[in-house]
Amino acid sequence: MIRKSVRRLRATRSRILLTFSFLLLLSLISFVFLVSYLYKSDIRLRINNNRLLQTSASANSLKTSIDTYGAIARMVPYSRQLDDDLLTDNGAIISIHTLTTKNNTTTILKKIINPLFVESNMITEENLLSALHKNRDFFNVKGVTIPSLRNISPELGIPAISMAFSAYKDPSKSKPPIIIITIDAASLISSQVPNEQIQSLIVTPDGTVIAGNPSSAVEQRLSLAELPIVHQMFTSQVNNGQLNFKDSQGTQYTGYFYRYADGYPGVISFTETETIFAGSDLLLYQNLLIMIIIMSVAILCAFIFLRGKNASVKIKKIKKRLPETSFTSSSYDKAAFMYLNFQSFAGITQQFKPKTARAHINNYMKRIIFSIRTAGGRTNSILGDVMTAMFSFSGRPETNCEKAVLCAIMIRQKIYNYNKKHNRKFPISMRCGINTGSILAGDIGTANCHNYGVIGDTIKKASHIEHLNSLLGTDILITLPVYRNVKEKFYLQKMKPIQIKGESGTMTVWAVLGRKDDRNSPKTVEELQKRFALTI
Repeated sequence: MIRKSVRRLRATRSRILLTFSFLLLLSLISFVFLVSYLYKSDIRLRINNNRLLQTSASANSLKTSIDTYGAIARMVPYSRQLDDDLLTDNGAIISIHTLTTKNNTTTILKKIINPLFVESNMITEENLLSALHKNRDFFNVKGVTIPSLRNISPELGIPAISMAFSAYKDPSKSKPPIIIITIDAASLISSQVPNEQIQSLIVTPDGTVIAGNPSSAVEQRLSLAELPIVHQMFTSQVNNGQLNFKDSQGTQYTGYFYRYADGYPGVISFTETETIFAGSDLLLYQNLLIMIIIMSVAILCAFIFLRGKNASVKIKKIKKRLPETSFTSSSYDKAAFMYLNFQSFAGITQQFKPKTARAHINNYMKRIIFSIRTAGGRTNSILGDVMTAMFSFSGRPETNCEKAVLCAIMIRQKIYNYNKKHNRKFPISMRCGINTGSILAGDIGTANCHNYGVIGDTIKKASHIEHLNSLLGTDILITLPVYRNVKEKFYLQKMKPIQIKGESGTMTVWAVLGRKDDRNSPKTVEELQKRFALTI
């Protein structure tokens, strides 16, 4: 009887404890949720103020840069031995041209060229003059202190801005010479921290992008005149502010703008509203989760104590060690794999000095990696003149193969255009092999030395067929599994079966000629060799 009474007492005490704990937990969760929700609005206000201050700092930095270049422009007509000093103190300057116009004829009175910048970026004085000539209608200096700015990146091939200043500060002088200073566009945004989620752009009063992030907007010289925040910046009574707006696709953005003065470019920065305030939402959920965990642990400890179970909890420190050779974070994936090999890199290193040779090779690599990312691929490794890439994000084999083949065609065209434009002594050529199948992807190595890599027979076959290009006179070869997935969208030519080292029989490969939706695409290997001057 006594034992039954004790059991009932313990059961009642346990139920009371559980009920009380549940009510306490519910009360604390509600309190934390309410406080976090109220604090969330304060965090959003702080974020808005911080973004506006950053935009204001960028605009002030832009104004200072323009004033500095304006002071340099007014020194040029009077300088005789300052050319080297100007370029030494201002490494962002590409060139300075002094022009005068008489009877609709433009004459160059003086020019200063930065040889180090021109050589490292593989541009010529003719390229500069051609870019300035094509944009001559935009260099209309309307005032003494306010310059005319023009983005000449599409014509020059690199991010660059030309600023036109009046040579004299005295407005009474009629038709003074015009000083055009061309600078690296990246120098105007050097103080900004790169962020893929935030688009930060410098825009002229006509809506043209001249500098900023992303760089593609600068290289394409996009016009954002129709963007609501640009219209608000140049028509608003105040020179700074915040605006919530939607793009043509209905995506909600939060943007900030700052315009230093009338006639000057302005700075805008904007990102998706959900992204910019994701941190404040996450803080709310983290507070709730932490409170639930703490209260759950407290309730469990109290329940065990009241049940009379004396248990000691011993905490042991466990040091995890990886073996000498291990695979971590690895998995088998279905992917399309591209193996690229480039020729003439050794010739470039022999022709140029190390610094110039590296600049040439990096210009090629920049275009190749951009093509891989544009096609939706991932660069796995770069080892000398060999590069590998993987396409495995869509989950559909046919889509991955199409992306890989399209990427190879894009790289072929970019290399051809670059070689044709610069007419180098050692033009770059490529060999490419594409295969699809199962690969092992993940971290490979030890705890102290590991890297993300890929392993598998798919990769070995891709490297083998890449080498076959030199025997068959082609530049892009694919295997049978890839052919089955892309034959409806690309012109392909079957090559003769060939024996490959390590394989029991012969292998049939197909040469990639071009896209079927491109009427100018070559239809045979002979036409491909003639069109792109293949030197495999």
